[in-house]
Amino acid sequence: MTRPPPSAVQLHALLSRRRRNSSPARATSTPTKALLAKAGYPNGFEARLLASSQYSFHQNTAIAIQSELAKIGIKVKLDLPDWASRMAKATAADYDFTVLGSLGEITDADWLSNYYYGGDKLVRTNNSPYFNDPQINELLDKGRATIDKDERAKVYDAFVDRALELSPLVYFMWREQNYAVRKGVTGFTNMPGFLTFQSGLSIENTKVE
Repeated sequence: MTRPPPSAVQLHALLSRRRRNSSPARATSTPTKALLAKAGYPNGFEARLLASSQYSFHQNTAIAIQSELAKIGIKVKLDLPDWASRMAKATAADYDFTVLGSLGEITDADWLSNYYYGGDKLVRTNNSPYFNDPQINELLDKGRATIDKDERAKVYDAFVDRALELSPLVYFMWREQNYAVRKGVTGFTNMPGFLTFQSGLSIENTKVE
């Protein structure tokens, strides 16, 4: 029985689950403080976190991160401009670290190129850290071109292992999307997984009786 290649949803969930121990929510652990000291910052350091005050879920995420990192001595200054200014600063890499929120457009694992690809087919939509690793670029290229399901699954397994070692992204939370329903409405489709955010596309087929 052949194993299907992992979808972007599955890979995103795997990365989130396996990186959970390094999230700010666990930042008060002794090992975290020991790692800071080993890196030369026994008393923490200061950093500027770019987010946006225009959307509450971006601002509230930044506030939560600021609060948690303060527990281990990292003093975070929040930079919360409007969205247009936030995007301009992100494009210019004008930040120390940034809150990144996005949604999926396809359920194929190649969607992760938006975050990790830095080769000659450069995608900067969500690659705010300007991450670029030749081995990951090669794996994403190979996964995109591989048709055999088992071989493709192996490629993305290797990608996950490499990304967990080098990734500049820490998965902090998953935001839910909700829709109200009532009798007499037909044609609206809640798309599966992270595609739920694209469900508005079905409005043109929606009817109210």
